[in-house]
Order: sequence, then structure tokens, then C-alpha cells
Amino acid sequence: MVKTSLLISVIASLTAGCAVGPDYVRPDTPLPGEYLRQEAIEPRGTRDTAPPVAWWEGFDDPQLNRLITLALQRNLDIAQAAARITEVRAGLTSTNAALLPSASVGAQGARAHQSLETPLWQVLSSAPGYDRNGSAYEVNLAAS
Repeated sequence: MVKTSLLISVIASLTAGCAVGPDYVRPDTPLPGEYLRQEAIEPRGTRDTAPPVAWWEGFDDPQLNRLITLALQRNLDIAQAAARITEVRAGLTSTNAALLPSASVGAQGARAHQSLETPLWQVLSSAPGYDRNGSAYEVNLAAS
């Protein structure tokens, strides 16, 4: 009986959150007219990008006209071109860094104390001059 009433309570509380009532009014949420920095993402085709004089039309070549129109529509802004140059230079720097010599140095140390209760101590204690304390030191040098 307790399980049934608990189950009914859980189902009732979960479904009560879905009800909005008969007098529900949608809140007025004003939206801005445009997104932040929208001018930077406007389609390139909406701008007048043609130079004032279309000198290439004097060649009377439809292929040339099509290519120049396509190039003007897909032309990058100066900021985008500068960002791409910076990106390529960074990639070139990291690629060239792999060709340079490199070196690394590392060191570590450890100290251990052997317990009297372990089977290993019982075996090693029979060796003359065995010390329960041990130290290990390591130094690494690598060059490539």
C-alpha cells in the first residue's frame, strides 16, 4: 500500500509540472532586430563588390566574366585574410620547430623501508649486512 501511494505521489508531482492552467498568458519577450556583429556575417552577394569600371568586359569573354564575378563574391575581407596568414605562419613555426635539435633532463629519487613482517624480510634478513632501508636515484639525459 505504501509503494502504491508513493508511486501515485511521484506521478502526480511529475505531471503537475506540465500543467499551465486556463489563464496562461505567454510572456512578452522582445527580440533584437539583428544579432550581435551581424554585419560581419552578411552574405557576400548582397554587397556591391564590383569595381566602378569593369575593364575585363572589354575582352568579351563570358568565362572571364563568370570567373571574376565569382571571385568578387567569394573574396575574403582583409581581416580574414590577415587571420589566415597568421594561422599559416604559426603552423609553419611549429613545423619548423620539429626540425631543430631538442634535449631533456630528468631526475628522480626514491627511499624505501622494508617491513619486518613480510616474507621478503624473512628471506633477506639471513643475508649478512642487509640493510632494511634502501634508496634509488635516477638521472636521465636525452637529446635528439
